[in-house]
Amino acid sequence: MFEVSPAVMMQINNLSADKQSQFAMHFSGVKKDGSTAMICALFGVSLIYFGEIGKFVLYLLTCGGAFIWAILLLVNAKKMAIQYNDKK
Repeated sequence: MFEVSPAVMMQINNLSADKQSQFAMHFSGVKKDGSTAMICALFGVSLIYFGEIGKFVLYLLTCGGAFIWAILLLVNAKKMAIQYNDKK
């Protein structure tokens, strides 16, 4: 249903049906998808997708951290989406 951590999912399940509906409506507008994050990581723009412009500029200046940072972003894209969604 939602790409969030198990702890956050437990909190959602404890809400009333009305509150869950309100949460779902709000969350659908701000959530980030793990698959989209992986596609963005392939093209080196996943940091922009998550709103981390400063890190993206550093990423560009270091050529993706000599491509090591690029590989790490690709591998961790889905985890980054879940962490982003947990914050929202």
